[in-house]
Amino acid sequence: DIISLAYENAYDTAVLVSGDGDFVPVVKKVKELDKKYAP
Repeated sequence: DIISLAYENAYDTAVLVSGDGDFVPVVKKVKELDKKYAP
């Protein structure tokens, strides 16, 4: 789970590949946690 791993500081950059808009809240939370992400 991208969010729980972000809390654990388990990665530097998250890469999410999806055409599904359901992941928008996840990306917002990852950004709030100051993690890099590749849209």
